[in-house]
Amino acid sequence: MKTRHLVLGISVLLVFCLNQGISQASIFEEAARRGEESLRHKEQLRETIKEQRHKEQAQRLEAIENWFKNRQEMKGKAIKQAYRQKNLTRAEAVMVIAKFKKWNIAGATQAVFLDVPARHWAAGYIQSGKDRGLLKGYGDEYFRPEREISLGEFLTMLSVSENFKTEIFNKTKPRHWAEASFKAAQHQGLISNNLQPDREVLDSPVSFDQASELLSALKN
Repeated sequence: MKTRHLVLGISVLLVFCLNQGISQASIFEEAARRGEESLRHKEQLRETIKEQRHKEQAQRLEAIENWFKNRQEMKGKAIKQAYRQKNLTRAEAVMVIAKFKKWNIAGATQAVFLDVPARHWAAGYIQSGKDRGLLKGYGDEYFRPEREISLGEFLTMLSVSENFKTEIFNKTKPRHWAEASFKAAQHQGLISNNLQPDREVLDSPVSFDQASELLSALKN
């Protein structure tokens, strides 16, 4: 459709310019110039969006860092309200657990997953989580680091990192794949007994506030 419009536009421009006595070569030079301007504009727009995303990511990571630095004194208040209510991505969730557990993180030397190259900001955290058995990629070897993490996924990572005995909660037909991790966390007092491990609960995203409450409960 876009190609058809472009051809139509050039045709209209060609007819107009021929009527005005402008050479055909000049017409195509003008069309090429406009095409280059359009490409430059699109490239500038992509760069602006990328810079904005990087800026927001840096601010989110700084907010998380501040929480860990001031956790004992501030009890999470060091994080701005705007960031505290935002849902964690899968990459951020791994980083939060890694910092809470005080893992010794080394930079990744090669791609961890197809969408987590060695240069990815969270590659070291994701590699450490993978090595410790906390996480797996999807069947297509992708990790989806920017996807929001669900409560079920977060509790599964916590259960592994804390060595919760999830096997005692396994059922022949669980209501959800993460039900055992949910019940293990509930048994540890991290989750209210009023909650049920249904799909609506376990598939819901996790905000930083919720994650910090779960981690803080481990220390109590």
